[in-house]
Amino acid sequence: MHGRSCSRIILAMLCPLLCLGLFGCFGRKAKVIGVVTPEQNPSYVPGQLIGMFDSEVEAKETAILYEIELESFRGGMAVFKVNKNLQETIALGEKNGWPQLYLNHIYTIDD
Repeated sequence: MHGRSCSRIILAMLCPLLCLGLFGCFGRKAKVIGVVTPEQNPSYVPGQLIGMFDSEVEAKETAILYEIELESFRGGMAVFKVNKNLQETIALGEKNGWPQLYLNHIYTIDD
């Protein structure tokens, strides 16, 4: 019985996504154009890094480690304000085994 209810939940979550893919969104047809790597799209928000955390407390502790400012936290996503080189800040965290931070990339979809 438990497996059947899980299947229904998964199906309920996938149906809207399938409908969007098949019928478009707000009258516009959706199309997959591929996966974009950071090397292919160098656009990012200057002075910002992002990371995923279980709590705001964890995000604040990470900000202290990196000596950066927690700008916002919502739904597990933390946005940090950084006043130093972003790549060097990321590398410092990797070197020290700190929680991973990422560039806040800007992606655009062309019509």
